[in-house]
Amino acid sequence: MGEQTTAPLAEDLCKRIGYYGRMLSGIKQGPKGHVCFFNACAFDKDLTQVWWGDVDLTASAADLQALADTRGETFYITREQPYRWDGLSKDEAKNPEEGRVVAFRAKKAVSP
Repeated sequence: MGEQTTAPLAEDLCKRIGYYGRMLSGIKQGPKGHVCFFNACAFDKDLTQVWWGDVDLTASAADLQALADTRGETFYITREQPYRWDGLSKDEAKNPEEGRVVAFRAKKAVSP
């Protein structure tokens, strides 16, 4: 496990999965057999939306989990609907709906 980062989650996500508004495909089709969220949203541990764009979860899951572990905190990747406009509620974060919300939970909290 790496050292804890003090950079905002949004900055770390841009480094790991790409810039805001990243587009995987103009026709919203990912590689065969991959789970992709188009116009996905990323929410931090406080349930604030910090990033948006297309995410290939199949290709990025290990890197996103490593980011959660390095940061020592949970974050969430959601589909666009309804989260882009309605946000992510505490109940949805606590019990993510399969296929709509993916929680990347730190395996161990990092002490400051």
